[in-house]
Amino acid sequence: MRIVILGGLGNYGLALAGLATQRGHDVLLLQFPGTVRRIPGAPQKNYEPLIREFEAKGGTYKISNNLQGSEATYTYQHRVLRSVQEIPDDVQVLVIAYPSLLHENIGSMLKGRINGKIIITFTDRFLGGFSVLKNADALDTAHLVSVSATPVTAFQDTHDAFRRIVFSDKHNIGTGYYPNSSAIELEQILRNIVPGDYKIFHSLLEVALNCTPSNLHAPHDLLNVVRYEQAHEFTMFHEGFTQGVVHLINAISQERCEIAKAFSINAISFLEYERQTYGYEGDSIIENRRINSQLNQIPAPTSLYSCKGIEDVVCALVPLSELAELVNVQTPIINATIDLWSCYLNQNLREVGRTLKSLGLAGKSPEEILRVTT
Repeated sequence: MRIVILGGLGNYGLALAGLATQRGHDVLLLQFPGTVRRIPGAPQKNYEPLIREFEAKGGTYKISNNLQGSEATYTYQHRVLRSVQEIPDDVQVLVIAYPSLLHENIGSMLKGRINGKIIITFTDRFLGGFSVLKNADALDTAHLVSVSATPVTAFQDTHDAFRRIVFSDKHNIGTGYYPNSSAIELEQILRNIVPGDYKIFHSLLEVALNCTPSNLHAPHDLLNVVRYEQAHEFTMFHEGFTQGVVHLINAISQERCEIAKAFSINAISFLEYERQTYGYEGDSIIENRRINSQLNQIPAPTSLYSCKGIEDVVCALVPLSELAELVNVQTPIINATIDLWSCYLNQNLREVGRTLKSLGLAGKSPEEILRVTT
């Protein structure tokens, strides 16, 4: 298949390109030269030098893959596109590797360009892929694969901007298909591009309410926010993790599960997610980090706006809060986390967040929302 990966020079985008190419697909990378900015105050970044450096290397990069327990390095070559206007008409699949924070913007850019095509989003915060189709006016003409997590873990080599280290098989990765009537066909396409242990969910809303990674970063990054602002170097899941952080993660996770229950959807806790997805056997989130040494080696982002905390507030906690109000579920910790982040950044994140209105779901009953996202 011919595939375009939007955000192709990013951390996961380049890793995904290598994995898809390894399976015989024709992959193009799309990297916008400028910053697609959504949060006021976020710094602008010029990606043109990175693109030119990549092109000067002949569009080559390396994937070091140790998924089978022994590292093997592959070298690939790709062409980089700089705008959606350059996407060839014969492209069948578009993979959105940009953060969920930018899905609305990207959807608007793709308006009129994805009819009949398949969109795939990984670690899809609350209905991020749905928002791409909605903003592209393609809910009736495109297909969507919404994956609650990435099927592999990928990191950039600190000494080589164009080398990705890929490891850690994951299991029971919740995946939704839109429309759900095309689930079997879409699942085959997903597995053909990136193999994984995927678990079919019945609706995009079920994916959204089981996207447990979005429970992690908002409280974790809030309690480490001074470190980000002062550009401290620290390990995210070791030095940046305390029992107090865990208390907040568990509280947000519990509120999310209560919202899901109101929709008759089964949602798992963050701890259960780690057990099912990674096979961690600890009795607590803290213990999982103590007994899994690879987690202790993951460096934290080096700036406030490159951490995932803001994204998780805007794209997950804000819509969860609105959904909770709709079904009369109390979410004091989710609301407090949104308010504290808003205060810290001196802007109302509820106004720039993903809302039921922006998703076209305002005024609908819980039953209607479930039907529309199936």
